[in-house]
Amino acid sequence: MDDGKRGVVCSDTWGIYEAMVVCRQIGKHRAEKATLTDYYGARSLDKVIHEIHCDGHEKSLADCEYKLADRHGVACSKPVNVAGVVCTSAKLPDLMPNLWALQHSLRIEERPLHALTCAMEENCLSSSAYTARSYGSNSYSGSSYMFGAPSYGPTRKLLRFSSNIYNNGTADFRPKQHRSSWEWHSCHQHYHSMSAFSHYDILDSHGNRVAEGHKASFCLEDVECTWPRTKRYSCRGFSDQGISVGCADVYRSDIDCQWIDITDLQPGAFVFKLNVNPELEVPELSYDNNAAICELTYNGYSAKLSDCSLARG
Repeated sequence: MDDGKRGVVCSDTWGIYEAMVVCRQIGKHRAEKATLTDYYGARSLDKVIHEIHCDGHEKSLADCEYKLADRHGVACSKPVNVAGVVCTSAKLPDLMPNLWALQHSLRIEERPLHALTCAMEENCLSSSAYTARSYGSNSYSGSSYMFGAPSYGPTRKLLRFSSNIYNNGTADFRPKQHRSSWEWHSCHQHYHSMSAFSHYDILDSHGNRVAEGHKASFCLEDVECTWPRTKRYSCRGFSDQGISVGCADVYRSDIDCQWIDITDLQPGAFVFKLNVNPELEVPELSYDNNAAICELTYNGYSAKLSDCSLARG
């Protein structure tokens, strides 16, 4: 600190952005992990900073927002909540959504609820869908037309889109979990290696969520690669999963759960957000291009994305 006092950071909000600043401050390349631990004996040291918030671009922790301990010191909510970092000089991946593919794949589809069994198992629909299933599974009072033929029973209105996620980094993007922890999805007949690879949301002008988006879990594989790269990862069987450098995993708009349920959304102007690696489980070169942010206009029958840009999630 400026007064020469030495101590440690006690923070429940310590994360990867704060760790990035520390690694930059001490000249140790990039942050691989932010830790909360007293393993190195920090429990017996003075806690001089708490409630620190960084955006990851600061040159030192002194440039971040934080609170200094008063004369009584700081009491961590847990003794182990002492901030630490793991820095790395290793190569890292860098994921980026394809904005053109997102904008030009947007479409609305209505589907009967009985055809969305797998999606319901993975919580890809808004909460009203589960109410409709409970009270409307044997009700045929309403109807809609699917592929030119009437389809009776409750239906859901789905905002479908494709997400092409490229790895422009210097290392392959690999799931954090060991394959022994991957989850088998019987509906899709493959393993999901990440419980939350993407977040899909629709927000109002104040940043409030107006449609119930969801966390999309995925199998990770190479679908498209730029020459001379070749496909390395696959979802078949128990194969290695990941996204190679120079390759992309493509989730087409016709894939299950590649949507936001807008059945209860009123027409208007909104913000559409697609965020990859949302919980920052896997370290990357940058997190400033992980999200696609677009203006969404919806009139009740059709929707359009415009002014899309890359941003931090």
